[in-house]
Amino acid sequence: MDSNPYKELILRSLKKEREIAYSKLTEIDKTIKAVKNDDYSMFTNGREVEQPLENIFNRADTAAANIPQHEFPLKAETKIQILRIMDIIGEVCKLKLIQDEFKRLTGSSANIRESVRTLNKAGKILMMKENDASRGNYWVKSEWVEDGKLLDKYKFEGFNTYYNDESLKFI
Repeated sequence: MDSNPYKELILRSLKKEREIAYSKLTEIDKTIKAVKNDDYSMFTNGREVEQPLENIFNRADTAAANIPQHEFPLKAETKIQILRIMDIIGEVCKLKLIQDEFKRLTGSSANIRESVRTLNKAGKILMMKENDASRGNYWVKSEWVEDGKLLDKYKFEGFNTYYNDESLKFI
């Protein structure tokens, strides 16, 4: 039996890095294939058109559910991409991580803060904060929360060391 308490954490981090690297390699392979076929559509950054929220989010739910884990919707609207990024991350996370993944996957350095707030207003993602805190630090998908508690499978390593379920609220 190994007495190193960090072994599991290190292995989990390395596995996540491997998944990210595989995803990136898959995207590079797709890009190479597209360029060889003179298809440059993934390089066009069309402006996002605001549509009624219910239309965007109905499509976002459907799109995120139907995309295999190793694919990313490069041509989708920012809100759909954010929901997909949260699926890829798979645990409660800070806005900075979502922003970094957005930049890595799309190549765009656009600020996603307002899109995240719009998703929050629509109830698709929630801000997690402690009851006595003035601000929340983490974001979760709404389906990750049941009966006011974050499901265990979406908690990062050591989550219960820092947070008590009864002291958290999701808004």
